[in-house]
Amino acid sequence: MRNTSTGGTSPFSAMAGYINEQNDGATTHTVTSVFQVTPSGTCFLGAETVPSEGSLTGTALGLNGFSVNGQYVTFSATKDATATHLAGTYVVRGGCAGGAAGNFSGTKYANLTGTYRGSTSATGTMSFALVQSSVPNGLGYFPQSGTANFSGFSCLNSATVNASASSVIGETVKLVMTDNNQHPITLNGTFTDDASAITVSSIESPASPCVATTTPFKLTR
Repeated sequence: MRNTSTGGTSPFSAMAGYINEQNDGATTHTVTSVFQVTPSGTCFLGAETVPSEGSLTGTALGLNGFSVNGQYVTFSATKDATATHLAGTYVVRGGCAGGAAGNFSGTKYANLTGTYRGSTSATGTMSFALVQSSVPNGLGYFPQSGTANFSGFSCLNSATVNASASSVIGETVKLVMTDNNQHPITLNGTFTDDASAITVSSIESPASPCVATTTPFKLTR
């Protein structure tokens, strides 16, 4: 989610995580959320998450945040007809950022699940069979698992994604892998909201001479 300030100084520049709608058949659904925050000042420094709970009635969403450094963030938003975008306002009460307010917009990202392929001019081709967990952890990250195959790399053939260290949050993905030589590889990137393509910003291994790439490059499903 991204925001613009309408009052005071915005305490954060971006937020990402999950909003869980408990579809229990009622007209008004209970909603919980956990966001990771990118602070733009000192008010939210050291805070791992911004958790909240609230309700969804039709397309109207209201979230009341729990205390974070003595601050409470309230979100009021409306979902679009496709339920993939929302827009609304936020207000911070109490603490260092008390009085801050603004507008925000958010995008729902599809699960990063499927087979993604791509190539680099420096080396060769690669293919990733990825599965994103449908359930996030308590910090707002979605665990990611899978396998990878490589062609054209000097001594790199395959790798296994470490599900306990790999994750998706918002538009960003991090894959921590172990290759066929038992060397670590880390891939970082961003992906489109329909999860059809990944833009790789870095892929590297401090212990292996086999990984040599020109970034950024794309992987497509």
